Amino acid sequence: MKKFVSMALLSLFLVSFLRFTSDAQQNSPMVVVLEEKVAPCDMPKFLVAQKETIDLWKKYQMDIPVWAYQNDEYSFYWVFFIKSLASLDTVFTKLNQVNARIMNDGHDLYGKFRDLSTTSFSVMQWVPELSYHFDDSFTQTMDRRYVEWGFYYPLAGHEKEVDGVVKDFVSYNKEHQTNFSFDTFHVILGSEVPSMIIMFRGESPLAMRQRDAAFYEKHGNDFSAAWDKFAIHMRKIENKQGWFIPSFSHLTGLQ
Repeated sequence: MKKFVSMALLSLFLVSFLRFTSDAQQNSPMVVVLEEKVAPCDMPKFLVAQKETIDLWKKYQMDIPVWAYQNDEYSFYWVFFIKSLASLDTVFTKLNQVNARIMNDGHDLYGKFRDLSTTSFSVMQWVPELSYHFDDSFTQTMDRRYVEWGFYYPLAGHEKEVDGVVKDFVSYNKEHQTNFSFDTFHVILGSEVPSMIIMFRGESPLAMRQRDAAFYEKHGNDFSAAWDKFAIHMRKIENKQGWFIPSFSHLTGLQ
């Protein structure tokens, strides 16, 4: 599976790069995300190959946790959530070991995925002070599989102002005890930096819209004012939606 190759090739570069991050970053959870784009016509073959890969992960007892998501643009997000930079070496070592065992036993995963997708990567840092959960549930749960992502690209030099607006919005939600939960990630390595991703989870699109409507009814004016302060610092905004895919995830052995 070419995700293994991508992760292995990136390992040395990532570890070297991340040594130069601040102490604050080293103390905050980080996420390595591989985005795999699949053409609609190739999706049936891709799903078969991915199912075979999941079965091999189980067979070879891979203990690297992987969260899988699919968005509405035929892309998959493979999320490797690590607690600290110190665990990167362990993750990549285990990844290479599993990869070698699979290949040595004659499983040609690379051949199965040939021409089926293109892959890009990014490294993100979860920012707890810019995230809010009314029920203190700071993780992916089975009852809230529907996901919406806001991709926000600030103007150069505007990062502090953006963080300040989001931090004030978190304080507002805490003060008013809203159920408008979200997670914020800073992209520290990727195709477009600086950028920020805000992730919302819900039971379904309908449940999300019902939550939004109830929130706007009570707090619409305040939200609009906060949004205006936020949006003036942006050069580009993108929105995507999708689902957490438990059947493609491998949630074991968190480092």
